[in-house]
Amino acid sequence: ADLALAEAGNLFKSLGDTVKAAFVFEEFIRKYPDSNMLEMCAITSATYRENMKHWDKAAENYLLLRYSNSARRIPAIFKAGICLYNAHKWKEAVEILDEYAQIANDPNPQLEAFCKVGLSYYELDEVEKTKEYFRKSLNFYNDKKNQVQMNSYFAAQAQYMLGEIDYVYFASIDLTSTNFKRKAEAFSIAS
Repeated sequence: ADLALAEAGNLFKSLGDTVKAAFVFEEFIRKYPDSNMLEMCAITSATYRENMKHWDKAAENYLLLRYSNSARRIPAIFKAGICLYNAHKWKEAVEILDEYAQIANDPNPQLEAFCKVGLSYYELDEVEKTKEYFRKSLNFYNDKKNQVQMNSYFAAQAQYMLGEIDYVYFASIDLTSTNFKRKAEAFSIAS
């Protein structure tokens, strides 16, 4: 019975009907969670859901591989984190992307994960955590850029965001006040 349901999903897939294929593969996952075909169904339905911008469902399907021994486990965790980020599920994105960044061995997605964690903390209005992860992004990029070919986009985004955060903080300080301690603090941050 599980093979018949998986084959139905593959039939819809071959016909190009990704909506029905995703639905059938998800039905397969629900009915046969211990099947050896679970990974294929989870990845395929997650990819289709991602293409449809159904971020929550895509993340849920990718996370089915979170505790597996599959070679697809680590990339699936990354994709789940990105889907959660796209769904504006900031806390969940932080958890999954930070987990990914700690276990991955591919520097470009790792850099993206660090940066997206920083952006998620920014959305959560957690300034110190935001700055911490943007600094991690920059440090990671600087450590790796001479060893492997690195895409500088996320490092540049982290640098820009750090500058913006410091600018907003600096601009909020009244430099005409007599609070010299606050002025000194502002100038030490700017330098």
